[in-house]
Amino acid sequence: MDRFTEYAWAHLKDHWGSAYVFSHDATQDLPFRADRRDGLGSLSAREPDELHQLVVRDYTARRVSREVAP
Repeated sequence: MDRFTEYAWAHLKDHWGSAYVFSHDATQDLPFRADRRDGLGSLSAREPDELHQLVVRDYTARRVSREVAP
């Protein structure tokens, strides 16, 4: 991961980590993943910025309680 990607990934996890569980698997076609903490879905993308856009759209359409324990 290059420095910009690392920064974007860290920022995404810091900002949205209370609503989504984030993971990265470089062996996958869509290596960046966000699982809703309420168990109602997951999102995957090639880059953190792309995942960020998906998370914002998902959260706007159907908010995730930030009080749900993992």
